Amino acid sequence: MTIPLRILMTTDAVGGVWVYAIELACSLCNAGNEVMLAVIGPRPRPDQLRPLRGVHGLQLKMTDLLLEWMDPEGADIKRASEMLRSIADEFQPDLVHLNSFREGNLNWSAPVLIVAHSCVQTWWRCLSFRPARRRAVVHVL
Repeated sequence: MTIPLRILMTTDAVGGVWVYAIELACSLCNAGNEVMLAVIGPRPRPDQLRPLRGVHGLQLKMTDLLLEWMDPEGADIKRASEMLRSIADEFQPDLVHLNSFREGNLNWSAPVLIVAHSCVQTWWRCLSFRPARRRAVVHVL
């Protein structure tokens, strides 16, 4: 018999991270765990929320925080730290699963797993139209 875990997972609803996070969160809940999905950035559309209805053990928290790439000056870091810390204090996770880098610097009370979905800098470099001397092959989730 396994002991259920309480997992705090960050996500955004902008693109592929959302699909990854909800599929993982639903699978973890179906296996008997509890997941708090903290949404950073723009709120998900109603059609994005539909698959989450009725998933036992899944909680959703909208934060209205800026995504790290929407906040290049870091103006939202203090608010993000306070809000996510508050969510963690209330939820008491056994594991924190982050789907972005910025929150990795926060002082978490549980082990932290960071998943790198893409690198905006290399993405931009690959899509820019400037001639490049060398092109690296970049594999992005």
